[in-house]
Amino acid sequence: MTSRQQRRAQQKADRKAHKRELRRLGHEAHLATLTTAETASDAGTASLQNPARPAQEAVAAAGEPTLDSRNEMASSGRAVAAATIDAMREQGDISRVSPISEAQLLANRANSQKSTGAITAEGKQTVSQNATKHGLTGSNFRVLATENQAEFDKLLAGFLSSEAPEGDDEIAMVHQMAECMWLSRRSVRFQNECYEILGTGAEEDKRDAHKNLALYIRYQTTHDRAFTRYALELRKRRNERRKVENGFVSQKYKEAAEKRRIDMQTCKQRLHEVRLQGQILRQERMRINNRLAEAKAIALEAKANSANTAKMMSAAA
Repeated sequence: MTSRQQRRAQQKADRKAHKRELRRLGHEAHLATLTTAETASDAGTASLQNPARPAQEAVAAAGEPTLDSRNEMASSGRAVAAATIDAMREQGDISRVSPISEAQLLANRANSQKSTGAITAEGKQTVSQNATKHGLTGSNFRVLATENQAEFDKLLAGFLSSEAPEGDDEIAMVHQMAECMWLSRRSVRFQNECYEILGTGAEEDKRDAHKNLALYIRYQTTHDRAFTRYALELRKRRNERRKVENGFVSQKYKEAAEKRRIDMQTCKQRLHEVRLQGQILRQERMRINNRLAEAKAIALEAKANSANTAKMMSAAA
């Protein structure tokens, strides 16, 4: 490990140990507060006025509080306050700890049951989309209110017709392809809106548009890659099915190709043998020509010698 990694590991271990110490001290403070609340109501009232005081004292003893320690202190303080209130209610001193009357408390509980949110499936589906900003992420795809559901259905029907999926898994891939294509087009539309704001909008709007533009470009790239991945997988499966269906034809093609390869190899071997024989014949012809030249030279030499002999004999006579 590098020195930086060791330092981070040590800091992480220190934070864990600090949290464990805070939890231990908070638990001890909680027990001490419960004991005090049971023995004296004045102590309970003091604890109610400052319910997080024992936890704060424990945190102060542990050291300088951090963000995690403050959260731990707040949780411990709430637990201490709740326990103190319960203890004082058991003693019958409800008026000192309850900020409202029992009638008002019952009325609040009854009113809370009248505002429980959506009940029907359609209402829950509508409420679930309240936080939707651009709809480019998330597992639940949905056509926005500003878009045309009929156009998406047409796009999906076109993909189902062209890809001809077989089986539930391929049908799901086609649906994913249509959704990715739709989300990619949505990203492009949002990018065009950002470009318009960058051209004519205010400075604050331009800053937001510049940040959103980079986000929409990244989402478009993500959906385009997903579309390509599903398309390649469908093409691969379609080719595999075609090979299985035409297996005997492929086998015949392979056998014919193997036969042509063997015939070609045989022809090449025969051609090589013919070339070797031609080379041997050329060498033999060269040897014959050399012998004929030698014989001609010998004959010319013998003829010259006989002519010289005849001349010498005629000169001597």
